[in-house]
Amino acid sequence: MKVIRAKTMGMCFGVQDALTLMRKLPNPQEVTVYGELVHNPEVLEEIAQRGMTMVSETQRVPPFSKAIVVTAHGVSETEKHQLAQNAEQVHDTTCPLVRRLHQKAQALQDSGYFIIVIGKPGHVEVKGLIGDLQTYTVVEKPDDVQSYSHPLLGVVSQTTTQPSVAKTIVQRIGEKNPAAHLKYVDTICKPTRERQQAVAELLNQVEAMVVVGGANSNN
Repeated sequence: MKVIRAKTMGMCFGVQDALTLMRKLPNPQEVTVYGELVHNPEVLEEIAQRGMTMVSETQRVPPFSKAIVVTAHGVSETEKHQLAQNAEQVHDTTCPLVRRLHQKAQALQDSGYFIIVIGKPGHVEVKGLIGDLQTYTVVEKPDDVQSYSHPLLGVVSQTTTQPSVAKTIVQRIGEKNPAAHLKYVDTICKPTRERQQAVAELLNQVEAMVVVGGANSNN
């Protein structure tokens, strides 16, 4: 059997940075990780072995945590402020490209746009993004697109969205809202694009493909 590895694979720099910070924290038994640092079972097992507490984003953070770690997926500024009330320190490992997504969405909102987020409803990255938005909707697939009663439509994408899906959804938004001014800001991250392209290239070379990673990851 011949095994061929994708040209680009493995954890991106945002995840690597989050892991580096987590591994350097002193007194791990006093650290609470707010959610899954990354959607990877081996990493979650490592966190548990280090003695850190990990709570779901839907759970209340323990009120006396010495330190709280915000995951690479990020949280809203509103939620970050709440976390700061429950810990002596908040360590933010949000990926810089997720921060950029938040900034772009906020800029569109400040300019009067109704925000359309292309992404998976309920995913932690999407929840963190919409937590600071006032008027928005989340669409996962072209059939979710509607006619919106807003003259200005601003569109951003979850960073791990498949580019072809985003392109189709943006086209559908334009078709269903011909009178609106549509502005799409491409916020799909470069590492995601590189890995998806590597998979596409590999498909023509193999008879079967194995994807190694967390089943609940949007990647």
